[in-house]
This record gives sequence, structure tokens and C-alpha cells, in this order.
Amino acid sequence: MFYFAVIILISYLLLNITLKKYIKSCNNSISTEQNNFSIIIAAKNEENHIIKTINSILNQKYPKDKYEIIIVDDNSADNTYNLVYEYSKVHNNLKVIKATNKDLPAKKGALTIGIKEAKFENILITDADCIAEDEWISSINKSLTSNVDIVVGIAPFYKSKSIVSRLAQYENLKTFIFSHFAISLNIPFTATARNLCYTKKIYNKINGYKNTLDVISGDDDLLIREAFKINATIKGMYFKNSYVYSYPKNTFKDYLFQKARHTSTSHHYLFKVKLFLSFWYGINFIPFLLLPLCIFNIKYLFPFLTVIICNFLTFLTFHKTLNYGFNLLEILYLEFLYQVSLVVNYFSSFFIGKKWK
Repeated sequence: MFYFAVIILISYLLLNITLKKYIKSCNNSISTEQNNFSIIIAAKNEENHIIKTINSILNQKYPKDKYEIIIVDDNSADNTYNLVYEYSKVHNNLKVIKATNKDLPAKKGALTIGIKEAKFENILITDADCIAEDEWISSINKSLTSNVDIVVGIAPFYKSKSIVSRLAQYENLKTFIFSHFAISLNIPFTATARNLCYTKKIYNKINGYKNTLDVISGDDDLLIREAFKINATIKGMYFKNSYVYSYPKNTFKDYLFQKARHTSTSHHYLFKVKLFLSFWYGINFIPFLLLPLCIFNIKYLFPFLTVIICNFLTFLTFHKTLNYGFNLLEILYLEFLYQVSLVVNYFSSFFIGKKWK
């Protein structure tokens, strides 16, 4: 058990050192050119959110003639289309189109239609219920150096005190840390669709979303998978005021359903990525399985304590990035809930529905 604890400790030390160094290098490698962007948003029944999302983009600290906003209404049953259409009359860089005659299903089909309409080379993707910070586009622009194909940004949740929200925030922080650690090792496996940029060149090279139809979700992760296959250059973005925020789910049922959908995508990751994930999740999950054995021998407590302390120290290292402010007591119970949810989500992922909205 002592050696297992040492493996956990070394793994977390590697993560912290590598990711800190990678973030610093990304922030020091910036583009001075001012690029053009087409911002594509697939919207379905988003009348309560879409205008706030659009306003957050219109208020960007970036020249409005350097970007366009394309809203693709995916057969909404509410007033989404009409709201955006009326709004587009007073904003020259905003337009809305209907997702009729989609070639691909669900959100992927709507995004494909929007990208076909895009007049610029660089595609920015976000969701219809999000708020982008005012230097989002300028930060993407700085990250998009000449050799970069895809930029993966940070997508936090607004803070809330409910247990479900804190669990979602905890999972969000852990996912950020580990997924960007994977990017730094050149083993990218996930991105968040509300803060993602890629060039049309790489999009066309991987045939868009045509090879990502394994599951109804996964428009972000499976796009990363296809790009990884051809050794595309994928870069993280860590500048201040570049985040795209969303609200976490309010109930455990909604949270677990959302995470199960995300987990269903992981069944279709590349084998080398699955190995990497298995190792990482294994060294974090096994200590919880060993914990009941402490009644027979105290040595089984060592891996558990190591995981908790390593998580706490890692959060201290990166807490300013997302500013969730977890204390040690929260980490104890949230890590337990998180591990339980991973198991529940894994089995639920085989039975989820086939609709994106």
C-alpha cells in the first residue's frame, strides 16, 4: 500500500509540474495578428437564454467587423428564431438561419449548416445558454498562432452553494486540470463545446462531423479524437477574461443524465486514450475500494489519504484559475460523491436517450 501511495503522489507531482509549465508556455506563445472569426451557435428552444448569450458576444473587446455571429435554429418549438431574427435587424454581424434539410443528426447537423454559411476561416463554437467574458475572442486570437489547428478554452460554472452545484463545480475543476494535463502530454481527449475554436482547414481535413456519429453527443470530444488521429496541433487557452460560463444542473437527476451522456462518448475514444484514462481514474478510484479494509489493517488508509491530500494541493495550485474555493472538508465528501457518480454514469451511459435537446 505504501508503494501504491507513492505512485499516486508521483502521478500528481507530474501533473502539477507539467501543467504549470504548459500553461506558462501557452501564455508566452501568442499571435500578434488580428484574425477573423465566424462564431457558430446551435440553438434549440433557447428563447430564455439566447439574447443574453448574443449580448455577451456583441460586447467583446474585439472589432465587430472582425467577427460574425451565426445562430442556427434547430427546429425550435419556442420563439428562439423570431427573437434572434428581430435582433439581427439592428446588428450587422449577426444572422440566424434555420436548420432545414440537415445532412447530419442533432447538434452536429446544425453546426455543419452554420459552418457552411461561415465566411471566415476560423470557427468559434459556443452554446446558446452561455455567457462569454469580454476578452474571449481576443484571447482566442492570441492563442491562434500560425501552427495551431484547435484552441481549447476554459468553461467554468457560475458558483452556487447547493450540493449538486458544488459537485458539478468540483467535477468541472477536476476535468479542467486532468484534460489540460492530457493536452500538455499530447494525448487530448476532450473539450468543452462552449469554448472551442478550430480552423476550417482542419475541419475539412477530418471531414467535419461526418466521422463523429458514433453517438448523438460528442460533437466536441469526437472532433478532438478525429483531429488527434491526424496529429493536429491542439492548444489550451488560459488568458484572463477568456472564459465562457454556464449554469450547473439543479438536480442530481439532471446532473447524472448530463454526465452519462458525456460518458457515453468516452466509449468511442482511441485505445491509447482509454489506457491513459484507465490508469488515472484507477489510481483515484481504487483507494476508495480499499478504504473498508482499514478495519483489518491501517495501511489501507495510506492511498486514500494520499489521493485526498494530492487533490487538495492540486486545487490549491490551480484554484485561482476557476476560483471555486474548495476547502479540505468539501474535498472529502465531494471526492466521494464524484467517485460514486463516475460508476453510476458509466453504467447509465449505455442506456441514455438519443436526443440532444
